[in-house]
Amino acid sequence: MLLYSQSFGSGRPLVCLHGFLGSGDNLWPLADSLKASHQAWLLDLRGHGRSPHGRPYTLEGMADDVAETLRDRGLDQVDVVGHSLGGKVAMALALRQPALVRRIVIADITMAQAQPYFGFLLDAMEATPVSTFTTRQEAEPYLREAEPVMETRRFLLKNLIPVEGGGFKWRFDLEGLRDDHPHVLAQVLDAPPFNGPALLIHGTRSELVTPEGVELTRRHFPALRVLDLPGGHWIHVDAKAQFNAAVAEFLG
Repeated sequence: MLLYSQSFGSGRPLVCLHGFLGSGDNLWPLADSLKASHQAWLLDLRGHGRSPHGRPYTLEGMADDVAETLRDRGLDQVDVVGHSLGGKVAMALALRQPALVRRIVIADITMAQAQPYFGFLLDAMEATPVSTFTTRQEAEPYLREAEPVMETRRFLLKNLIPVEGGGFKWRFDLEGLRDDHPHVLAQVLDAPPFNGPALLIHGTRSELVTPEGVELTRRHFPALRVLDLPGGHWIHVDAKAQFNAAVAEFLG
């Protein structure tokens, strides 16, 4: 599947992969900070943003989508940055298609299986009567119990798009991702190691990166370096300047 992409900047190609329920726009601040040295490619993963929908949703299938899109754009030996789900997809890409990847940055995730904790939130989204709304903000109270953090709710509401004739709809494939999200949070499948440079940036307030997950990831990425930055799971937002500087230094 060919994915929707945005590209800007000049230099070495940098592929940016967003997290679950996000879009390529989420990593725009990083890409903008590197535009003098890298040509950024912001991809929307399958079922997200402006990319096509299509089940099943799996890490391997999403990684193959990225590989197909890169080849269609004539790209190889790219640097890849992935946050959360995007990090898992980036690792699957590097292990399945090592010739495509030069360096990889993984933001606050490991190869290990993550808990399918999105179910309650996805159910709340499904139950929200978005077709009756006149503004996105009307949806916000419906998500408070499922997602107590206001910033995250605002981020999620960016996925609401107006419908001709009135009301809104979710831009991502809500039904498909709700049913399949345990598969995209699963452990990245075993494969021969990727021996290129790899950096894992962990938010110190996040619980998604465990010592066991780091050990598993290092077995498959033997050159892995781990960097702790102050912040939560959205480490590229919580510690934006430090995150961007660390990625720039690592990419060289």
